[in-house]
Parts: sequence; C-alpha cells; structure tokens
Amino acid sequence: MTNTGGTPAGWYYAPGDPEGTQRYWDGAQWIGDPQVVPQQPAPAATPDPAPVSPPTGEYQAPAPDSGAGAPPNFGAPGAPPPGYQQAGPAYGAAPQGYQNYGAPATNVGTPAEWGTRAVAWLIDWGIGVGISIAGLILFAIGAAIADVLGILMLLVWIGASIAYGIWNFCVRQGSTGQTIGKEKQGIKLVKDDTGQPVGAGMAFVRYLLAAVLGGLCGIYTLLDYLWPLWDVEKKRLTDKMVTMSVVVA
Repeated sequence: MTNTGGTPAGWYYAPGDPEGTQRYWDGAQWIGDPQVVPQQPAPAATPDPAPVSPPTGEYQAPAPDSGAGAPPNFGAPGAPPPGYQQAGPAYGAAPQGYQNYGAPATNVGTPAEWGTRAVAWLIDWGIGVGISIAGLILFAIGAAIADVLGILMLLVWIGASIAYGIWNFCVRQGSTGQTIGKEKQGIKLVKDDTGQPVGAGMAFVRYLLAAVLGGLCGIYTLLDYLWPLWDVEKKRLTDKMVTMSVVVA
C-alpha cells in the first residue's frame, strides 16, 4: 500500500479499513493496525469533517486532526519489530569453520593411550614368542631323534608362527578390530571414515607398510611406535597414512 505522491507522515483513513478508523502513514506506506478515531464533541455551528484519505495522484495537504494523537512507538530506526527473533546458531554450537585443535580430528571414538597400546603389543608378540620357543624346543627334540623329524618340527614351527601372525593381526583384527592383546586392553583398530573394523586386507597392508618403511629407514620403526606420545590424535605415523585409528572399544 505504498504511495509516492509525497503525502506527509500523519494519521489518515486508509482505504479498505473500517469506517471510523485511522492508520499512521509514514510518507511511503501504512504502519500498524487501524485505530479507532477518538470521539470528540464537534462545535455546534461546524459539521464534522469527513475522513481524509491520502491522495492517489495529486498532492493534497491533509486536514489537521488534533485528536489523532501521537503515532505508536515502533522503536528506534532499524530496530526489529516486536516479537521478531533473529535466526542464528543453536546455543553451544561451534561457529562455522571452527576447528578444535585440542581434540582428535575423527569422530570414531576416544583415542587409546600409548601405554595401553604398548601393553596390547606386548601381549600379542609375547604369544608369538611363546609359539617360537615351543617350536624351537620341538625342533631340537625332533632333530635329536632323527633328521627328518627335526625338519618336520621346523616346518611345524614356521607354519605355526606364520599362521598365528596372519590370524591374530590380519583376520581377527580385520574383522573385529581387536587382536588378542587389544581385546585384553579394551581397544580396537577402526577406519577413520566409518568407525568400523578395517578388514583383513587393509590390516595386512598396515603391517606391510610399516615393515617396508622400517626396512628402508630403520629410525622409522622407532618413530612410528613412539609417535602417539606427542600426536594430538594419538596415532602412529603408519595409521595416519592408512587413515586408521586405535580407539577405546
């Protein structure tokens, strides 16, 4: 209901509103709801003036209305109208683009502490050492009895050691996220993007990558196992390369 005819701001009768009402005209548009015109006794010899409507084409000076009163207070210029609520982020939500550098970059769980991982490693490799010692004893006994039996015990020893490593570190850990040691310590290996076990194939790739890099640079193996001590995500270097995490189960 805007009008560009240049009518000064004031109270007028707005076309379409109920008779006997007026509304505030700010010079460009109607503001607020219709207000009932206060009833005042008119002079005996002067008839009541008809309601004044804003011009539609040519400018017409409005008739003064002493009973119109002051316009309602709509607040300071630029202030939102009453009841307006500005949309914004929920309370406690981090601003867009904010990154907390003191927390892990993944949401797959609480990173396992280095000491817990070290104990799990000792359990897993302790079992492997036990298998090797048992195999060595069997080999010595078999060789003392007969050369063929010694060779047979040697093959059993090697096969048992390889089978244990593949089953515990690849098959078992890949499908459940836990080796025997990790299960005892309540931690597990998961993918960074899904939080699920990595699978036997990727578990094998993880150990193969660590072995190859360790062979190329001996210091890598030491740094790889000690890296979680100062890393924010508590990850090994190899885990960063394959995007995996060891977290609390």
